[in-house]
Amino acid sequence: MKYLLILLFFPILLQANPANLDFSLQKKSSTTYLLSIIVPKGYALQKDAPNKIQVQPSENLKVVKFSSELKGKVFLDKPEYFQTIEPLSLELKGKGELSVEAKLFYCDLEKGICYPSKISKKLPLP
Repeated sequence: MKYLLILLFFPILLQANPANLDFSLQKKSSTTYLLSIIVPKGYALQKDAPNKIQVQPSENLKVVKFSSELKGKVFLDKPEYFQTIEPLSLELKGKGELSVEAKLFYCDLEKGICYPSKISKKLPLP
């Protein structure tokens, strides 16, 4: 019965984003941009979880280079969580919007509970 409830509520949990994880895009040079993951205080991303970030350009935009590998500092007392996450570098050509689709595993550090989250966001180029 317990497993049946987990299976029923997992799709709802996957859509949930109570931590308000977010993304921001900053221009570094004429074609280079930085995609930052915003994680609110009290939460952290799991370091070894299967976190996935994909980007999809609009019609007049082209992604030349992108690496979605998460890097950053980890907590000394909890090395399984990122303390900070380095911005992801993108090389883009053209103008338009960048769609970001992500599946991230984040944890409430106070409660010790981790959640999967699915995030979809459209970011205009700055």
